[in-house]
Amino acid sequence: MPVYAGKVRRGYKLARLGEDVTVYQKEMTRDEVLSRTEDLFWTLQSLSEKEKTIRSYQLMLDSLYRDVNNYSNADWRRRTMC
Repeated sequence: MPVYAGKVRRGYKLARLGEDVTVYQKEMTRDEVLSRTEDLFWTLQSLSEKEKTIRSYQLMLDSLYRDVNNYSNADWRRRTMC
């Protein structure tokens, strides 16, 4: 009888261990999803700020192009009038 009781006890412990492993796996998966989500959130924030910077540079370059173009046209008109 003691051998059988030992097998039952070990079986119970293994079943309990299997349940614990399942719980830990679920927690790890949840933690991994949360970590990945946070990483993606901050990547999105960073890209959004970079987009704002690029748009700002584009406005600056458009303004610079207009200024140079206006100067060039004004200079051309001045030289043709003289």
